[in-house]
Amino acid sequence: MGRRLKVGIAVVVALLALLLLNAFVTDGETESAEITEPGGRIFKLPGGDLQVVDHNPQGGSPIVLIHCFSCAINWWDGMVPLLERNHRVIAIDMLGHGGSEKPDSGYTPPNQAGVIAEALERLQVSHATVVGHSLGGSVTTALAVGEATGASGRAVLEAAIAGVEVMCRVGLAVPGRFHARHYHPTSLAGSFAAAAVAGRLRGLTEDQLVSAFGICGSQAGGIIEYLTDGSWTKRLHPGWAAHAGVVATLLARAGFTGPETVFEGAHGFYQAFAGGHDAARLDELLGTLGRAWELLELTFKPYPCGSIAQPYMDCA
Repeated sequence: MGRRLKVGIAVVVALLALLLLNAFVTDGETESAEITEPGGRIFKLPGGDLQVVDHNPQGGSPIVLIHCFSCAINWWDGMVPLLERNHRVIAIDMLGHGGSEKPDSGYTPPNQAGVIAEALERLQVSHATVVGHSLGGSVTTALAVGEATGASGRAVLEAAIAGVEVMCRVGLAVPGRFHARHYHPTSLAGSFAAAAVAGRLRGLTEDQLVSAFGICGSQAGGIIEYLTDGSWTKRLHPGWAAHAGVVATLLARAGFTGPETVFEGAHGFYQAFAGGHDAARLDELLGTLGRAWELLELTFKPYPCGSIAQPYMDCA
């Protein structure tokens, strides 16, 4: 979720459009804009026609939901009823996605910025809270399993922290190497985080938790080929990883075993997905678990998009 951007609308939309720098690809085909959602409107704009849904136009401070790379305009439908109690909620499909026009050109950041700026200007929106899709594997797993087990708020919080610490360390052991081999780190590491969360809340023994991690290794996966065409598989990854972790803990608690050397083994997780690992680095990360907190090193994203695009937005 983003934060309030108290800047002029031209700057806001320019920043938002930059997150699509590596996202839009064209295939030479042209499609006209069409209304696909109840209450949708088509804004005829020089740079391309957009589908816009303006929920609760007379509501409070505007919240703008930008529907972009691999997102349909109904992505946020579950949140809209809650948001529009106190806000004006504006949903916009980016060019080429959802009901908006799919031209044979015009996917550059300036084009996208221009048409969104015009759409928001027509709606007389100059300041807004901008919301993007987020990941919450450890937190959402803790909430779900905590509800299922009747856990206290403190226990849920502790489990979520454990999940974050495990997930960070799984990735920090081989920095950059998952992406280099075309895997999505969230998809790979997320199941171990979820297993840590669910295992703590369900009171697994050490041996059971070891087996749960071993089972997670056999469920790991998630390639980044979605970057090529904007297909929807990325949005599966955090939820599917959380599902894998929860299932792994249930299996382990029932006596199902997984390999103890899931991470460092000759045929293990790091060998398969990263081409190997630095054993000393992994030992150091594991040795600080519970004493050094990676959670304190995390930061909130200034803008609701992938971290790789953030510096360019600052430059803008």
